[in-house]
Amino acid sequence: MRTQIYTYLAACLLFVFQNAMQMHAQDYAGYANEVRKNVWQWDNPDFTAREVPVKYNNESAVILAFHNDIQANGKKKIRFDVNTILSLNKELYYTNIHRIMIKIQDNNALNTYSEINFREQQREMGYRISKKMRTVVGARIIKPDGDIREVNVDEAVNITEGKQDNIEYKKLAIPELQKGDILDYFIQDEMHMDDENIPVLNFPFIHQYPMLSYSVHCEVGKNLTTEYRSINGAPEFTVSENEENYILDVRQEDIKKAGNYIWTEPFRQYPIIRLSILHNESSNMYKPATARKRGLYKDPSPEAMLIDAFMSLNDLGITTNGLSADMAKDMKRFRKNNPNADKKEMTDFIYNSWKFHLHNASYLSSYAALYILNSFLFDQKIESKMGFTTSRNGPRKEDVIRFWEFDPVVTANNNTQVFTYPSFFTVSEEYNYMYEGEEATLMETKKGRLKPSGSSFENITIPITTPKDNLYDVKTLTSFSDEDPSLLIINREMQIKRNAKFPYQYLILLFEEVDNEKRQELGITRSLVEESEKERRTRKYAEGYKAQFEKDKKAQIDSLKQEVSLYHDIHPKEVLDFSVTSSGATQNKKELVYSVKYVMEGFVNRAGTNIILDAGKLLGSQVKPDDEDINRDKGTYTPYPRAYENEIRIILPPGYSIDKTDNLNKNVENDCGRFVSTSSVNDSVLTIHTSKVYKNSYEPLSNWKKLLQIIDAANDFYGQSIVLKKL
Repeated sequence: MRTQIYTYLAACLLFVFQNAMQMHAQDYAGYANEVRKNVWQWDNPDFTAREVPVKYNNESAVILAFHNDIQANGKKKIRFDVNTILSLNKELYYTNIHRIMIKIQDNNALNTYSEINFREQQREMGYRISKKMRTVVGARIIKPDGDIREVNVDEAVNITEGKQDNIEYKKLAIPELQKGDILDYFIQDEMHMDDENIPVLNFPFIHQYPMLSYSVHCEVGKNLTTEYRSINGAPEFTVSENEENYILDVRQEDIKKAGNYIWTEPFRQYPIIRLSILHNESSNMYKPATARKRGLYKDPSPEAMLIDAFMSLNDLGITTNGLSADMAKDMKRFRKNNPNADKKEMTDFIYNSWKFHLHNASYLSSYAALYILNSFLFDQKIESKMGFTTSRNGPRKEDVIRFWEFDPVVTANNNTQVFTYPSFFTVSEEYNYMYEGEEATLMETKKGRLKPSGSSFENITIPITTPKDNLYDVKTLTSFSDEDPSLLIINREMQIKRNAKFPYQYLILLFEEVDNEKRQELGITRSLVEESEKERRTRKYAEGYKAQFEKDKKAQIDSLKQEVSLYHDIHPKEVLDFSVTSSGATQNKKELVYSVKYVMEGFVNRAGTNIILDAGKLLGSQVKPDDEDINRDKGTYTPYPRAYENEIRIILPPGYSIDKTDNLNKNVENDCGRFVSTSSVNDSVLTIHTSKVYKNSYEPLSNWKKLLQIIDAANDFYGQSIVLKKL
C-alpha cells in the first residue's frame, strides 16, 4: 500500500513539474515586462541627472548613476527526491539588479555599449539539485532633447555554439545609440537555489569611467548568514533592519575613474565592499562545524575562516585510494632503483608522481589534491605540513570573506620545499608565482590527520624568486632572404626558466610528447594509448587519444605562429623549422629550450640604394604604457622578478656596410632594474647584446618613475633603426 502511495505521489509531482516548466517558459515575457516597468519607475533621484560636469567633458564616457539592488532570502520549499519522497528544505532566493545610466561621449564608448550580451534562462535539475536562473534586461536611450526611446529587448538574437546549435547567450543591439546620447540600462539576475550559495559579491567603488554617483542597497533575510567588509579604503555600509531583513546601504558621489594602468591587482589596490551571503541553515550545502550561524557579521575574523578551511579538509571525507595507489607503485620502483636517495630527492619524486597522476583525477579540488600529497608524504615518513595562503590576484589574508578564498599549500623537509596546486608542466618546487611573498599558515600532520587549533599554527613567508630564476636567454641569428631582400629569416633559440616558461610551453609542446617524458621519468613503461588499450573499460578511449594526438600535430604549425606573434607582437609570414631540446616539464629538464626559424616582413625599408632595418624590433615586443599610465597613482605588481638576456646577430647582405650603430647603445640602471645594450660589427655581422632586468614583483608608487626609466629605455631601443649603405 505504501509503495502505491509513493508511486502515486511521484506521478503527481512529475505532472506538476512538467506543467510548471511549461508555465515557466510561457510566463517569462510577462515577468520581464513587469520587471522593466518596476525598474523604470524607481524613485531614485540619481537617475534624473542629465548634465556632465565640465571637468569630465573630455572623457570617453561618464556614468551619471550606477546602482546595485540586492534581495536575498531563505525560504522553505517542498521538494521531491528518491530518498525522502517529500521533504522540506530551505531554498535560497536571490535577485541582483545593476542599473547604469551612462553618457556616451566618443566612438570608443559608443562601440563598447552598442550591444548587451546576456543569458535569458537556465535551469539545472538532478539528484538533490535544483537551480533556476533567469535574467531580465532593459535598455532605453535618452536623446539630448530629452526624448526617451526604449529598446525592444525581444529583438535580441540567439548566439549558438556547437554541433547542436545550443543557445549560449543572447545579443541585444542598441542600434539608435549615438555620441551625445545617454544609455540607461539594467540587468537583473534572479536565482532560486537549494544546493549552492550566492557567489561572493564585490562592489568596487571605481570604474573605467568617472561616476557621478554609485550606490548599493541590500535587503538580506535574517535567516541567512551575511558577512561583509570594506577593503582598500572603501566606504562602509549603514545598517538598519525590519522584521525580516537586514538592510545595508552605501552611496558615494563623484568617483574618479580607475586609470588604465598596467600591472595592477584590483583586490590589493582598489576600494571594494565585499559581501558574502550564506545559506547555512540549508541541509543541502556543506559548511564546516565552525561556520557562523544566521545573522549579520561585519568584518568577520580571517582567523575563524582559516579554521573553517582546515576543518573542511577533515570534513570532506577525502579518499586517497586511487591516486595514492598509483603513486605507491611509482614509489616502489623509485626506492628499488634509488636505494640511497635522500629526503629531498624522494620528495621531488613524490611530487612529480602526484602531479602526473593528478591530471587523471581532475574531479579533485585543489583542497583534496594537496591533502592527498600531504598525506602521502606523511605515509612515506617525510616531514610535511599543510596550510593555506592567499593569491596575489585575490584578496589579502585579512580581506577574505569565505574560507575557500584561502588556497592550499604543502611544505616539506622543514619548510625548505613549497608546493601549490600545479599546472601540467610544473616540476617540484615550481610553485605558482602568484603566491610568492605571501604569508602561509601551516600545521603539522599528526597521525595522518589535521587537527587545527591556534596553538598548532606556524606562519611562514613563501620565498620570492630572483630575476635569474625567471630567465629569458635568447639568441637570434637574422639574415636577409636571397629571394626577397625585404624579408628577414630569423632563427631564434630560447632558453627559459621557471615562471617565464609556462606561456610558451602551452603554445609549442605536444601533450603526447610531454606525457611520454613524464612516464619515462617515473619508470612507467606504457604510453597513454597502450595503457588505455590494456583494460576493457578504458579501451574505448585509445582511439580518441590517437585521433587527438594527430590533430595536435597538425595544429602545431598554427601554435608556432602564435609563439612568434607572442614574442614579436607581429604575425610571421612563414614558419620554416622548429625543434625542442628540453621541455622544461621534468625534473632533469627544468628549463624550456627550443629553437624556431621563421620569415618576417615589415622590418625592412628602402631609401634609394640603402636599406633601413628596424633592428630594435628584433628584441621582441615591449610593454608600452599609455599617457594615462605615465601619471599613475598606484604601485605596480609585475608578474615576477625576471631577466631578459638577448644576443642578436644580424648578417649583413653582400655589398652593404653599416653607417653607425651608436643609437643601439643604451645604459639605464637603478633600484628597480636595468636596461643595457651594446653593439659591435665584425666580419659583416652586427652583434647586439641587451640585458633587461626587473628586480621586484612589487614596486611602490614612489618607484614608478624609476621603473618607467627602464621601460622607456627598452621602448626607445625597440624603435631604433640602422642604415645599411650600398658600397
